[in-house]
Amino acid sequence: MINTSPKWTVEQLQAFRSQSDPVADAVIVDIFSRGDQAAVRALFDQLVHNQDIPPAGFDPVVARYFEETAHFPSYADPALIREGEAVFAKYGMFASMVLFCKSLPECYTGRRGAQVLLLPGGWAVKIPARWRAG
Repeated sequence: MINTSPKWTVEQLQAFRSQSDPVADAVIVDIFSRGDQAAVRALFDQLVHNQDIPPAGFDPVVARYFEETAHFPSYADPALIREGEAVFAKYGMFASMVLFCKSLPECYTGRRGAQVLLLPGGWAVKIPARWRAG
């Protein structure tokens, strides 16, 4: 008999939705606490447009974050990571197409995903009007 019970409960999924990266979040909180929101935008611009991490010019808090997180945690299994990389190399393009063409559009129409379209900078804002008009 096939097990049709869900792997995770609704409560577990809700808890996953609110998880974050406390170490990385502390960096952003530190920058925001200085009242310099433009610095956060500059940080993301540096991350997106830079080939070297960390480059010269990063905020000292950000540079320290990269230094402190440069190595895998003790529980990471390098052999398992290499195996995952091999699987992604083989199936990554297909998986991405499934996400972009099926899963993500369905998520955005769901109760907890549709709000993304309305947030500043969401798809509804970034898609040119000529495309939305059909």
